[in-house]
Amino acid sequence: MYKKWIVLLLLGVTGVMAWRYITHVDPDDQDYYSAILCGVVGKQNDNYAASMRNIIEGSNNEYALQRIRFNRIAAERAINAWETLPDAEKSTLVQDTNACQHALTALVVNP
Repeated sequence: MYKKWIVLLLLGVTGVMAWRYITHVDPDDQDYYSAILCGVVGKQNDNYAASMRNIIEGSNNEYALQRIRFNRIAAERAINAWETLPDAEKSTLVQDTNACQHALTALVVNP
């Protein structure tokens, strides 16, 4: 009886730890994705995630030993932060990518 509870408890703890590991985004990586998004939104593109993927994965050299992989979670967090901004603020941030990056970084919080 107690073995079942211990096994279930261990499985539950392992599942929570795995979920946390998978969804964790390094703050430096999140800043990078916010900066990429600020460059993308200035081009009036509606498909931000695809444009970000093209920029990030397209910057890999053919001879690179470690290729940069697109982090969908970091991109979605940056895009969601952008979409929460009012339209008036978006129009001013499109003109200033530095201010855009700071605004998005302030909005995106790692859970």
